[in-house]
Amino acid sequence: MAQNKKKKNREEAPAPSPWKRPRLLLGAVLLLTLAAYAPSFNCGFTNWDDNGYVTENKLVTDLSPAGVKKIFALESDVMLNYHPLTMLTLALDYKFAGLTPLRYHAVNVLLHLANTALVFWLVWLLGGGRLFAAVFTALFFGVHPMHVESVAWISERKDVLYALFFLGALISHWYYLEKNRLSLLALTFALFVLALLSKAMAAPLPVVLMLLDYWHGRKLSWRAVGEKLPFFVLSVAFGLLAVKIQAKSALGHFDPSMTWERLCFGFYGFSAYLWKLFIPVRLSALHPYPLHLHGKLPWLTFYLPAFAGAAALLVVGLLALVKKEKVKLLFFGSAFFFLTIALVLQFLSVGQALYAERYSYIPYIGLLFMLAMWLEGLMEKRPGAKQAVLFCAAAAGVFFSGLTFERAKVWKDSGTLWADVIGKYPYPPWLCEVAYESRGEYFAKDRGELDKGLADFEVAEKLNGLLRMKEKNHKLYRNMGNAFGLKGQELEKAGQKPGALEYYDKSAKYLSMSALFCDSDPKTFINRAITYTFMKRYDLAAADFDRALKLSPGDLEALEKRAYSFYMAGRDKEAAADYTAAIAKAPGRNPLYLYRGIARSRLGQYKEALEDFSLLAEREPQNGNVFFNIAVCQTKLGRAAEALASAEKALVLGYRVDPSLLGQLRAAARK
Repeated sequence: MAQNKKKKNREEAPAPSPWKRPRLLLGAVLLLTLAAYAPSFNCGFTNWDDNGYVTENKLVTDLSPAGVKKIFALESDVMLNYHPLTMLTLALDYKFAGLTPLRYHAVNVLLHLANTALVFWLVWLLGGGRLFAAVFTALFFGVHPMHVESVAWISERKDVLYALFFLGALISHWYYLEKNRLSLLALTFALFVLALLSKAMAAPLPVVLMLLDYWHGRKLSWRAVGEKLPFFVLSVAFGLLAVKIQAKSALGHFDPSMTWERLCFGFYGFSAYLWKLFIPVRLSALHPYPLHLHGKLPWLTFYLPAFAGAAALLVVGLLALVKKEKVKLLFFGSAFFFLTIALVLQFLSVGQALYAERYSYIPYIGLLFMLAMWLEGLMEKRPGAKQAVLFCAAAAGVFFSGLTFERAKVWKDSGTLWADVIGKYPYPPWLCEVAYESRGEYFAKDRGELDKGLADFEVAEKLNGLLRMKEKNHKLYRNMGNAFGLKGQELEKAGQKPGALEYYDKSAKYLSMSALFCDSDPKTFINRAITYTFMKRYDLAAADFDRALKLSPGDLEALEKRAYSFYMAGRDKEAAADYTAAIAKAPGRNPLYLYRGIARSRLGQYKEALEDFSLLAEREPQNGNVFFNIAVCQTKLGRAAEALASAEKALVLGYRVDPSLLGQLRAAARK
């Protein structure tokens, strides 16, 4: 009877949840991924686009309805990209954390963790509930060193954000194929819209959805194509918008007739993405074109990998013609990879990078899924190999997480980032101009190490001449001008190199020739105008400030600096007007009130000046200079007793007040 009771209890015990083990394994994957990216939480901003996206971007500072509307305006592209949803998330970060980088990095890591979980879910569905395939793909997606750039770089918020919606759309579409509910198709479309608003690289989703149809076993039909027509229309629309925005810049630095080299560029990048899936070495924030010194491309290190990439791409194409079940996995995984990376292969050279690690973020899912399913099949056919496969996969996962941990440290600041790039691609033989320019800017601007900065700028200047035939880098010459200005070398001196003014002149010259920045970048003219002000050449300074404000109407820095130039030139009426305009934009900046008050006082507008100084006295009650200026205005207004009290307070606060003035005020107060 006791035995029957025990048997009954065993029968009544609830069965363990089929999701318990997958959840535990997914949790372990997420913890390992989080540990791999721990160094990201100690990283800051870099001068590799982070200034354009956050630290110097006015879009992120305004979350008012008007500000949000401006973020989504078609003309509000950032760094030649239209991704308003990404900018909205960065604006939210700014609202809650200002320019504290921890918040930005933490959000990137959290989005990556969410994407890792979505990859697990997607592969679980695609693999028919195969646990090993889901864990394997999610693990190596999460900890692969090639993905560090997408996560540890604040500017790549767009990558982890678009991937969130892209993966969500794939999962939603799979459920649509399973349940045939139009609401799921609508959800897929909505997620596609969000992905495109995060990054235009989501454009290939419609063809990937057709690939999912193929994997699911759905036959090609008019209905299958028709339901994706809105997706293709939207994809083309965003593609045309991207082309329009990118057209502001030159689409490449090479002669259009160099079709052979361009083909090789694309195939070389394709090859690099493939072999770095397995051997992620020589990672870098920038992989420059391998032009070497005289435009000669090396056969062994360039053409051979390019041919290998072309051969691999040819194999993918041939697989599409083979209608056998055994090659279905191979075709699906490789096609997923190619379709999601094809748009960024440098068949048409854009920018300074031959290939970029961040572009592998979504495409690697196809290759990892293919490898995972093959290993799962191997373990099913050969049970004896199971332990070896599991051990090797776990060991590789831990090893890759260690590589990611070390790689994430490189993004600590601009110094470590560009030192790493230069270490991988030094000059000579590599022509990596931007690395030297950016490290020079870091030394000169952030560290105050002007000689180191100028040394890097000089290398960048030499490379600039080698790389660009028609368009010179005006920003480089502006940075050189800034460095010489900080050294106090405004003009060329006997036996010395050109000073700040000469480099600003070069920057202004090349800026006027630039199709990209000539109608939007006022900094060169502002900085040259500041140099003219320092040299007391106020008319030339005013002309440059006018040009800067024409390029960027209402620019706060230009208004404030022009106001100071007018102030120093004794043009107090113009100075007061500019300070008033600047105060309207930045009412919290105290020096604006001080200089406007002095300008008004010199114009005889003592009542208005007193208002400025009185406001400052409330904000800076320990500023003796403010109380002295209050005393001057009160004296001019015939308020001797008040003026005496203000002057005595200025004296107490450490401001040197002329004793004879105090005597005059005391005598006037007694009357």
